[in-house]
Amino acid sequence: MNTLPPGILPTVLDDQRLRKMAEDTTCAVAEQFATDYGRMLPCRILRIGGAVHAGDREAALDAALSLKTSSALIGALRMELICTRLQHAIERADSHEAEKALQEAQHHQPQLAAALANTAPSKYIMLPA
Repeated sequence: MNTLPPGILPTVLDDQRLRKMAEDTTCAVAEQFATDYGRMLPCRILRIGGAVHAGDREAALDAALSLKTSSALIGALRMELICTRLQHAIERADSHEAEKALQEAQHHQPQLAAALANTAPSKYIMLPA
């Protein structure tokens, strides 16, 4: 989990996370995970939004935790931080803060998607011979 001071924004993507995944599994697994993450990102944020707007705390928490975990694995540090804030707001039943975090996730999505699209995952997961 990111524990940066307020006002400090983490990078969009941390290549060390993908490298670690490739070391722990294979380059192909890490590359597929990165591809799947990018493909599923819009639907995952829509799912969180639907649950938050419906007041379904359980579904919203499940979706936020899922995106937080996969964001941590892929190295999407800013999205991970946003999801942590969303998680805490949902757990406190603070709908105003949950809505703010959701809006931040929606706003950050295009930036993250662009970073994923403009980066060949294999570039990040090349391991030394």
